[in-house]
Amino acid sequence: MNIQNLDQRMLAYAFKDKKTLMSMTSLVNGEYFRPEFRALWELIFRCFSKYKEVPTINILSHVAGAAWDQLENAYKEVNEIQVDVREYLADLEEMKFRYNDQLLRKAGQSVFQKNWNGSGFADLGEANKVLRDTVSRIDRLYHTTIHKEGTLSETSQDAWLRYKQVKENPELAAGVHVGLAEFDRITNGLGDSDLLLIGGESGTGKSALAMNMAVNAWLGKNKAPVDPDSIPEEFLKGRSVVYFTVEMPYSQLERRLHACIAGIPLYGLRDGTLDENEEKRYRAALRFTQRFPHEFRIIDIPRGATIGYIENKFAELKQDVNLELIVVDYLNLLAVNDGDGEAQQDWLKIGNIAEQAHELIRVHHVPLISPAQLNRTPKEEAARMARPDQDRLARSLMLAQNASIIMNIEKRKDEHLMKDMKAHIVKMRDGEQSVIVLQKRLDLMRLYDCPTDWDVESYEER
Repeated sequence: MNIQNLDQRMLAYAFKDKKTLMSMTSLVNGEYFRPEFRALWELIFRCFSKYKEVPTINILSHVAGAAWDQLENAYKEVNEIQVDVREYLADLEEMKFRYNDQLLRKAGQSVFQKNWNGSGFADLGEANKVLRDTVSRIDRLYHTTIHKEGTLSETSQDAWLRYKQVKENPELAAGVHVGLAEFDRITNGLGDSDLLLIGGESGTGKSALAMNMAVNAWLGKNKAPVDPDSIPEEFLKGRSVVYFTVEMPYSQLERRLHACIAGIPLYGLRDGTLDENEEKRYRAALRFTQRFPHEFRIIDIPRGATIGYIENKFAELKQDVNLELIVVDYLNLLAVNDGDGEAQQDWLKIGNIAEQAHELIRVHHVPLISPAQLNRTPKEEAARMARPDQDRLARSLMLAQNASIIMNIEKRKDEHLMKDMKAHIVKMRDGEQSVIVLQKRLDLMRLYDCPTDWDVESYEER
C-alpha cells in the first residue's frame, strides 16, 4: 500500500459507510494521524458523535464554522480516493505500526539526545518517566477493544452460577461504597470500571463532595475515635485510595482531610486555635490514621499532567498496595497524552482526557471519581431554574459519554448560605436517577446525609 496516502485512505474509509465509521470511532485514535490530517479526523469524529450519521459536506462545514476554510481542500482530496473496506483493518494495522515507530523515536530522542550528556543522564527520573509513558501508550495502542464476547445461550449457565455465588455471599456484588446512603443504595458502591463525574459551578462544593466520598470509602465502616487512647486493636474493612490533586497543594488538601476525619474546624486547624477538646480529637484522628491498615495516598501533580502519568503512577503503586479507588481533582486541569494536545480546541482536549480516563479504569478495573466544571446557566429564568442535566457538563459531550455516573450539584440563589446541598444523579448506567440531599458542614469539611456515622456533636449549634 502507498504509505504516503495512508492518512487519506483512512479518512476515506470514514466516508464509506456508517458501519465502518462506527468501527473507526472505537478503534482509531486521533494521535495516529499526521498533524496535517488530524483536524479533519477530529471534525469527522465530532460530527458523527453529534448526529450519529456519516457526515456530509454540508454538515462538516456547518460544524467546523470558520475552520472549514482550512479543511475543505483536505476533504476534497480525501473524497476523490477510492478505497475497499476489505483493506480497512490492514491499513489500520499499518497506521498503528507507524505510530508505534513514532513513539519509540520520540522516546529515544527525549531520553538520549535531550537527557544524555555523554556519560550519564542529566535527569534519570525524567528519563524513566518518558519510558513509562511510552510503554503505557504502546500498551493502549495494541490493547484489544473487545473486553468480552459471547452469546446469551453460551453464558446463561455462568450467569446462574454468579447469581448463586452472590446470594450466598452478598459482598461479591458490593463495589466501593462512598458513605452516602441513597447513592450506595442505588449503586451498591462504585464498580471496578465506573467513572463518576461530579459536576458543579464554581463554589458549589464539588471538590468537597469528591473528598468526602474518598474519605468515606477509605474508612469503610470504621470511625475515627475522639480519644487518642481509644484506638481499636482491630479494624473493619476499608479501602485504599490514591488522590491526585491538581488544583490544591498537598498541605492544603491534607489539612482539609484532617479536619474532615477528626470533625474539627478547618480554620482552627490552620491557625493553631483549636480548643482543648478539638486538639484531643485531632490527636486521636492522627493516631488512628497511623494505625489504620488501609492507605490514603495524596499525590500533588502539576497542571498539564496527563492521564498517562496517572496511569503509570497507579501501576507503580499497585505493585505494593491494593488501591481500590482513584480520585483526580480534577480532569479539566490535565493535558492529553499527545504532546500536541495543547494546540487542540478546548472541548476536544477535555473529551480526549475523559476518553483516556475511561480506558484507564477499564484496563485496571478500578473506579475513578473526578469533579468537573459545569457550564454557566443561561440568563433566562426558566433555564436557570431547570434541573441540572448531562448537557451542562463542561464543554464536551465526550465527558458525559465516557462517564458511567454523573452527579450535578444544584446551584441556588445564595447557595453559600444554604445548609444543605442538592446533588442530582443525572446519569446512571446501572441504576435510577435521583437527587441526594446532603447536609453541609464545610467549616469541618464534611458533607453527610441521614442516617450518618459522622458525629458533629456541639458544632451543630455554632
